[in-house]
Amino acid sequence: MSCRVLKYTPQLRGKKKTESKSLDAPKEFIRCAPNLLELIDPLAKADLDAKKMVGDILNQMCVQVIHKSCELSEKNKKDGILGPQDVIGALKDCMGPNMAMHAIAEGTRNVLRYTSGRSLYKSTDFVYKKRKQNLKQNEAFDAVIAELKQKNGSK
Repeated sequence: MSCRVLKYTPQLRGKKKTESKSLDAPKEFIRCAPNLLELIDPLAKADLDAKKMVGDILNQMCVQVIHKSCELSEKNKKDGILGPQDVIGALKDCMGPNMAMHAIAEGTRNVLRYTSGRSLYKSTDFVYKKRKQNLKQNEAFDAVIAELKQKNGSK
């Protein structure tokens, strides 16, 4: 007599959750998103998905513009060094005409201000920074912090 083992496989009702596609945005772009949002509107907040979306959009735009700039540089010059005209031409090719016009004007204005030292942006504007939480001073809170520091110091 042979003994057979039955294997039970449950039938799931409903749809299986599909894995979400990971975005290709580097961490630098994702970290830059809240700072850009804060520059535009200091009271606005974004959740992680929104930050990833903005980071992915910035990444894709930069990749397309740089790729097109390199192509134009190879066509126009033999040394392969990117020039301002290559970047302007790439922006015109990658974006719509209205958006490219505004991007070129804004970018040129900011570059000229930065090189002359009159920029509205600081180098720290695009560095990742955590938002400060306003904690109220409380004796009980201070006592707990002191106790935790003492325990960590004794270990």
